[in-house]
Amino acid sequence: MLTADRDANLAALIARQAQDTPDAVAVIADRVWTYGELHARMLAFAAGIARLGLPPETTVAVQVRRDGDMVALLLAILWCGLAYVPIDPEDPPERGRRIVTSAGCGLVLGGPADLDRLRQAGETDPPAMIDPASLIVTGPTPDAPACATGKDRLAYVLFTSGSTGDPKGVEIEHRQLVNLLLAARDLLRFGRADRYLAIATIAFDISVVELFLPLLAGGSVLLRSRSMLRDPARLMAELRDHAVTHVQLGPSSWSVLLQSATVFPHLRVAISTGEPITPALAARLPQIADLALNLYGPTETTVWATGYRLEASPATNGPGLSAISAPIGTPLADCTALVLGPDGAPVADGQEGELLIGGAGVARGYRARPDLTAERFIRLGPDALRYYRTGDLVRRDPDGVIHYFGRNDDQLKVRGVRIEPREIEQALARVPEVAQSAATWFETGSGTRGLIAAVVWHKGRSLQFETLQGLLQRSLPQAMVPSRFVALDRLPQTASGKIDRAAIAPRPTYWWRRVNRAMHDH
Repeated sequence: MLTADRDANLAALIARQAQDTPDAVAVIADRVWTYGELHARMLAFAAGIARLGLPPETTVAVQVRRDGDMVALLLAILWCGLAYVPIDPEDPPERGRRIVTSAGCGLVLGGPADLDRLRQAGETDPPAMIDPASLIVTGPTPDAPACATGKDRLAYVLFTSGSTGDPKGVEIEHRQLVNLLLAARDLLRFGRADRYLAIATIAFDISVVELFLPLLAGGSVLLRSRSMLRDPARLMAELRDHAVTHVQLGPSSWSVLLQSATVFPHLRVAISTGEPITPALAARLPQIADLALNLYGPTETTVWATGYRLEASPATNGPGLSAISAPIGTPLADCTALVLGPDGAPVADGQEGELLIGGAGVARGYRARPDLTAERFIRLGPDALRYYRTGDLVRRDPDGVIHYFGRNDDQLKVRGVRIEPREIEQALARVPEVAQSAATWFETGSGTRGLIAAVVWHKGRSLQFETLQGLLQRSLPQAMVPSRFVALDRLPQTASGKIDRAAIAPRPTYWWRRVNRAMHDH
């Protein structure tokens, strides 16, 4: 890639691949799409979108079925100089309407049924809603517009959950997106002979890597639904049948798949991302891939900001090592990392502080939220470089490797003791009967916080909750031992594949058992 490519429109870079290898396989979805076919479909969509006369950077909500047309439509929006706003079809319509409103969308694209649900979910008139199929301009050479410029033009707005419950939209420009994809191409050693499994919803940031990295590099995408994660045998068959080389999943999904598969297809690259991966699970990934990576990054820094190569026999103890996660590594190309203490000054190696990410991947900010943007995106140093405050607590070792120790906003205090829920999960992982676990807090009747843990037992094995609690009391301070437990067949997950800790809090649909009432009352 040329240096100028970093300022290009992503759709133009993928169009170049279509010109170079028009007959190569680009996407395997509802059918096999060649690069030439994908490019032609993208131009057909772009011609229809251009006729609408939307101003540059108009935000376009997208809620469509998962097929080759979806990929072509996203590229057409970028080609026209607009920004796409993904909506997960499985989300409640009310959330979709909030996203459309918060993003200030000038257009909504979706199937008739999805559009009807969105219309009915709001009290005010929605923006124009169109079935993408009606936009397609047919003919051998549709009158598509010239590709818009990239660089600092908005590419997409992706909404994440906020601590207040209101989704907040992260604005990502072409230059941030392209820089990430070029760095990922080199880091993952992705070439034209490679194939990437794309299983994440487009409403999750990892989807931009799954969909666009292979197309940027001239490889191919195996586009499948995330529901396939519930059928490990079928997923294994898909990986083998389609010769997939690169698989990215969250630790929760990796754990389920590795437990279910007798023989996992060997990969070129296995990636864990999205949430902390325990050292024990991290040691298993190198056994199924030539290269295993733990990649870290919030949506606000364009998917990934740091990376670490996992080893089959890592160090499991020692100064500075985290018991809740394998290292998150060192900054990727054109990214920088600072570790700051509570006073805002850099801390020494080995000391804990908040991680700040700077460099080419830092987002423009939050959509229509200047207050929140000013709070989380700050300028530091004599050159006033821009950084994102992650809220993650880390330590940097003498080799420059960053180790993750939890969040500064999901920790809680019980009897004055600061508690990181994942430390509880690490203790549970040492219990032979426990296959998976997740800990979080719940609100007691008196308004204080208590600890609750959900466990998934190994097949054919279990313990009484009182026994499990007694085992934890041998390795954890009393204040860190959960007062409530629940046994589940599988841990609840968000649409992005992360453990849904909020779903572990008491709900009428779960069977709960309280143990140690005295501890609970505290």
